[in-house]
Amino acid sequence: MAKTSPADLKSEGAELKIILAKIKKKQHNCAMLMAKDGIILEVHLKKSPEVLLKAAKKAGGTAKGVWGTITMDGQVLIIDPINDKIPGNLTKVAKKFFAERGLKNRLEIKEPEEGAAPVADTPSENASAGAEVPSESHDERPDQRKALMERVKALQPRIDALLADTKSLMVDGLKDTMGLFTRAMQDELFDRADEALGKVTSVLDDYDGLMAQKRPFLDRMSALSRDIEKVVNGPDEDAATTIARYKREFEYAVENNEWFSSGEKLDQIEALIGNTENADDDHNAPEAEQADEAANTEAPETSGDDKTRLVQAFKALTPQIKSALKSDDKSIVKNVGTLAKGFAKALKAGDLAKSQKIMDLLMSMVGASTTDSTPTAENAGTNSPAKDNRLKTLRSMRRSLDTMLQEMGHA
Repeated sequence: MAKTSPADLKSEGAELKIILAKIKKKQHNCAMLMAKDGIILEVHLKKSPEVLLKAAKKAGGTAKGVWGTITMDGQVLIIDPINDKIPGNLTKVAKKFFAERGLKNRLEIKEPEEGAAPVADTPSENASAGAEVPSESHDERPDQRKALMERVKALQPRIDALLADTKSLMVDGLKDTMGLFTRAMQDELFDRADEALGKVTSVLDDYDGLMAQKRPFLDRMSALSRDIEKVVNGPDEDAATTIARYKREFEYAVENNEWFSSGEKLDQIEALIGNTENADDDHNAPEAEQADEAANTEAPETSGDDKTRLVQAFKALTPQIKSALKSDDKSIVKNVGTLAKGFAKALKAGDLAKSQKIMDLLMSMVGASTTDSTPTAENAGTNSPAKDNRLKTLRSMRRSLDTMLQEMGHA
């Protein structure tokens, strides 16, 4: 492994100074593990020592080290451990690690409380090591055990709630502290068990505080779930893709306790749902009513025969227009509705030539939409002249329709 350069050591020293400044102001939780390059140090105000232990291992630390709480007195870092098996040379390794990075700090590790025997990984290890149980009154011990078990029973609903939240980083912290409590109870070290139970309660309090902040966001998302599903399964592919991305970004933000970002993503989801609903309302406007409006357009008293003829022809075509507007083909519905409105507008403006063009297109469209699906003697043959003529007519009609719709779009 390449040796750390002086520049890198200086940079790491600067980062350590920032961390130590925070510790000097307030006690933090910590995990310090032995590593190939000295030590790995993880500190945090709220994350439990067990969570920091996992982070230190992931960063390259070994299984050997110390974890608990860390404070600072002058240049001395003081760790109050919750684990028992602490490497005897850890303080020397830490001092050298700091010195290489231009720091004069040193490490002290608090000794276990007087009268408390170290907690081994299993009761049998305590026995083989010859650990002595602190002297306690025979009469007091059953009372202490009972009181501790009653406290655990009272905490059980909160413990179960956290264990069920498998995505929470606090689950590991709870399991570790409960492990300390269980081993202490097995060894009848009730003072140590009481301390461990206090740590369990602290983890649960942190989790409850976190959920008090998280729950409103989760409730908002739950209320939106049905509308999100509609957009995801709806016809607007862009909206479906966007809202799915917003949902993933919300889930990441809320799991990482990023409350501002969580609220922002929910706002974006609600806005997108609103826009999609408005677009659906516009798309699903009562086209039949638009057709009725056009059909009911009265020719003025001064109108000529051509205008009157167009109005009468449109009224006669209205049932077929309404039938076309009920088609499953959305393009037919859209085009027929647009032409119906365009006819009424052109007629009112006195543009009889344009009205006639639209009328011709409407007659072709609603006629085609109601007859194409029914086989007849004319179109039964694959290569019949009648079918060829109809295809030519349809192609010509589509070209005229495209031109007319473009004109109406720019009107």
